Amino acid sequence: LQGCSIRVSAAELKPYIILTNSYKNSDGNTVYNYRGLEIEYLLLLAEATNMTVVFLPPIGGNFQEKTVSALMTLTTGTSEVAIGHYPLNLVMIPFADPTATIIFDTLR
Repeated sequence: LQGCSIRVSAAELKPYIILTNSYKNSDGNTVYNYRGLEIEYLLLLAEATNMTVVFLPPIGGNFQEKTVSALMTLTTGTSEVAIGHYPLNLVMIPFADPTATIIFDTLR
């Protein structure tokens, strides 16, 4: 995709999404770096398709508030991708297109 940028809203949840650092680039813009299980898949996809991942500023609040806020960035057009350990359920599907499940958790 010729280095085209893709804006990503991340709802931090260790070990899936971890904010590792942030810094100011030469233009004075803040750059955020994330790592974690889900981020690695995103970075592999970006490398394979020649995309530049641009992470939006971290979202505050508890986990539920973070996930809802990240989804809202999709509906408002602020981001193209929301990432953050979203469960695959029918309630969220009208708001975003889920990817194939890559990480499985079991709850009891």
